[in-house]
Amino acid sequence: MGNACYYSVEKLLSSSLLSKNLKVRIYKAVTLPVVLYDCETWILTLRDEQRLRVFENKVLRKIFGAKRDEVTGEWRKLHNAELHTLYPSPDVDGKLRKNLNQVTCPERESNPDHLVSRPDALNVTPQKIVKFNLSMGIINRVLKSSLVQKSTRTRLYQIIARPVLCYGGEAWTIRTKDGSRLTACEMRFMCRTAGYTKWDRKKNEDILQELNVSSILDYISRYQLNWKEHVSRMVSSRIPKAIMKYSPNGKLSLRRPKKRWQENRFFKP
Repeated sequence: MGNACYYSVEKLLSSSLLSKNLKVRIYKAVTLPVVLYDCETWILTLRDEQRLRVFENKVLRKIFGAKRDEVTGEWRKLHNAELHTLYPSPDVDGKLRKNLNQVTCPERESNPDHLVSRPDALNVTPQKIVKFNLSMGIINRVLKSSLVQKSTRTRLYQIIARPVLCYGGEAWTIRTKDGSRLTACEMRFMCRTAGYTKWDRKKNEDILQELNVSSILDYISRYQLNWKEHVSRMVSSRIPKAIMKYSPNGKLSLRRPKKRWQENRFFKP
């Protein structure tokens, strides 16, 4: 995911029209949050730390370019020590350790289940929408719609923002209210990218077709279909398949039953 985000802004980082300070700002605002997303629960190995350092050095070399050797007069790549001199901020490994230290607290140390228990991943929660809006704010501040091509903004949306909002979407039970909230979040960004306001009276389908982007509900639909096919290929002893085929016994109370995952309108059972 980090490489995909890096290649989407590679031309901006190597452009001679942008200053190095602006390129560093794009790296901090666009690429680095994608690489360090959900890093509070990571278990780092030495190999992982080395891969993170290599990735950051690759991005910094693209930003600061080559250097002319004082002795031979030839152009050469910057060494790691020279990169850290030009980029004095904490490296990606240091930021990762800082985030890990911030989430360490007594109740979490005594209850390690928080590492695998993610209740916010089971539904469309306000926390997800807040994180999505933060990602949108980063893109809007750094890459304004009047200065950047529409294709660049939509590509960053597909790489950075949409995965943040749809994390865990294969297990969601989408209600009509949830679908409206997801569509509203998406179209707020798409209208700004296409240059329309609500007074233009443009339909959502027309805006998405103009930008050549599929809707977020179709994206979740394909995500859930892939998950359903994956579970159907499992052996019967696997827990996900047993849960999918489970049918509870007993009698329901006199009220409307809750919507089940199999009743999603995005696919046919």
